[in-house]
Amino acid sequence: MKSFITFFLLCLVSVVHALEVKKLELNSAFLTYYQNHQDSVSPNIENLIITVSGSERNAETYLKTMDAITKKLQVNEKTLIIAPHFKINGDVIAANEMVYSYEGWWIGDQTLLPNKLNSSFDSIDVLIKKFSDKKRFPKLKNVILTGHSAGGHLVQRFALGTRLNEAKLGLNIKFVVSNPGTYVYLNSKRWQNEVLKVPLRPSCEYNRYKYGLDKLNPYMSRTSIPLMIESYLQRDVTYFLGEKDVGNVEQSCEAQFQGANRFVRGRNFKAFMDQEFPRHGHEMVVVPGIGHTQHGMYNSREATETIFRDL
Repeated sequence: MKSFITFFLLCLVSVVHALEVKKLELNSAFLTYYQNHQDSVSPNIENLIITVSGSERNAETYLKTMDAITKKLQVNEKTLIIAPHFKINGDVIAANEMVYSYEGWWIGDQTLLPNKLNSSFDSIDVLIKKFSDKKRFPKLKNVILTGHSAGGHLVQRFALGTRLNEAKLGLNIKFVVSNPGTYVYLNSKRWQNEVLKVPLRPSCEYNRYKYGLDKLNPYMSRTSIPLMIESYLQRDVTYFLGEKDVGNVEQSCEAQFQGANRFVRGRNFKAFMDQEFPRHGHEMVVVPGIGHTQHGMYNSREATETIFRDL
């Protein structure tokens, strides 16, 4: 019995250590995030994974998924995993904790806190800069920013709008966009009867942000559109699609201009990039037999061979 209690306590300590709760301070406000290691291990960290949850905002679940994968790949000891917890109206919010509208955090909108200008994308910028500090993380070289579903919305748009300079930070940053409902298109063309063209007399503002580059929010407006596009083309972006992700998804007029479901929309967007911006180096990876599940996507053989291959 005593040995069982000792084993149970050791397991409990292990679980606690696997989920450090942290606060990111930003302009007199803060964002809660979780990480898998204590700060004392920072000199040994070579890889950083920032994993962004779907609309359920179950950041702990996403952290545990990545933690288990890196243990399986035997890279956990040198890999720091961060899972930001974006909160929305209706959640339990502490004083000065950043809160967003239901979709606002997906697309880089400003916090709803009065007199605060923090975009959800500002938080990702600050997180990456924080961990690029060579005094604290001298060995860090690889960063994977990945999100599934709503988190995929965030990663694709952040990869377009961020002004981070990977070379100056001394980091290799991979952006993995997994099964989002829609994409930001880089011009006003859309696929119609297998032809890419500007729609005639559209019945909605199909090219407004979050679907295109019209009427950008403040964060996305900080950079000129040509510079945003040029930076995006040069980034390491992977569109990570579940072959069976063909179920319930947004069916607004704007979304339908991108295709019938998530899988089709992902293929359409990659085909758009190939035709309109052929010098990009982006990759599309399809996971056979997998639908809208972050666990199935990230635990797939395809993820091991692409997303995590450089860890």
